[in-house]
Amino acid sequence: MKTKITNAQELQRLINENAIKELDLTEFDFTENQINFSGKQLEGIDFSDNKTLRNVLFQKSILIDCMFERAFVDACDFTHAQIKGSGDAKYASFKDAKIYKTKFREAQIDLCDFRYADIIDSTLQGAYLRYTDFYRTAFKGITIFQDAKIESSSLNYISFETFCITSDNLKKNKAGASLVQENHAVYEDFLAKWIRLDNVKNEMSIVEGGLASKYREAERIYRQFSALWEGRGHNKDAEWAYVQGKRMERKRLWFESKDNIFINKLKAILNLLLDVVLGYGVRLLRVIGTYLMLIVIFALIYKLLSNHDIVNCMRLSIGYTIGVRSEASPAIEILSMLQTGMGMLLTGFMGFVVANKVRKS
Repeated sequence: MKTKITNAQELQRLINENAIKELDLTEFDFTENQINFSGKQLEGIDFSDNKTLRNVLFQKSILIDCMFERAFVDACDFTHAQIKGSGDAKYASFKDAKIYKTKFREAQIDLCDFRYADIIDSTLQGAYLRYTDFYRTAFKGITIFQDAKIESSSLNYISFETFCITSDNLKKNKAGASLVQENHAVYEDFLAKWIRLDNVKNEMSIVEGGLASKYREAERIYRQFSALWEGRGHNKDAEWAYVQGKRMERKRLWFESKDNIFINKLKAILNLLLDVVLGYGVRLLRVIGTYLMLIVIFALIYKLLSNHDIVNCMRLSIGYTIGVRSEASPAIEILSMLQTGMGMLLTGFMGFVVANKVRKS
């Protein structure tokens, strides 16, 4: 049971005694009282529904299982603060909060709920966020993410009014994945930590339901980032997100399809071939590598079918790839036409990739 505090002197006494635990500050008027929590440890403090959190300082504070749900957080300062949940259905929360011109510079945020929050003109510069749920969080105005790192967090249906995040902000987790949904074990651990008190009865269904659609969610997030970054002119980031999204599409088709399983597995195989051979049309080196492999493979075939040495076979293979004809056995003639056709396709595709990169440079 939390102790409700509305008196400023009583709260200040608790702050001075470092006894800031299990308090209900939902009705405390912060506009009339200058309260400074800097350097203090707060445990289980409830600021929910408070509309007066203006210019409150939490610099270098440690906030454990503190709740700011539906609160209006205006120009507060969490610089170098630690905001974290203790687990076992306990977590920090800014769910449904309106966060305006608030600083989270160099903050360490772990197991924190930002679902449905509006974050406006704020800064997360240098912040580290882990196991944080940003489901349907809206970043509005200019929110700064410079040097921030987001690891193993859910970015499902997140929205940005302006450009404020890059691929550099997505820190790879222990499984080497940029999104929490990409790895089964990491996402299972994430979902288990996020069993909320009102959903404990449905714990297994929540975890199993999330795992069943993990690749679909990851694909959607990457596609969203690709569109966001391309629209802002950040083409390198957009291409990276596009490739990652296509790879998540392949995993979705292979592992999560329940209808048309055979067709979807064929689509997954085609997806893999497009990745390996053409780099999904955005990786020039992958296309060049395929072009060179075409020459080498056919040169080896010609070596098996003729008495030519390998150098002469390479010369023939290069010529056939670019359409130069020469006398040869019927078997080699047939193969050379196939090689010429494949070479022309790769040459055209290479030109497309180069032109696309020049256009976006």
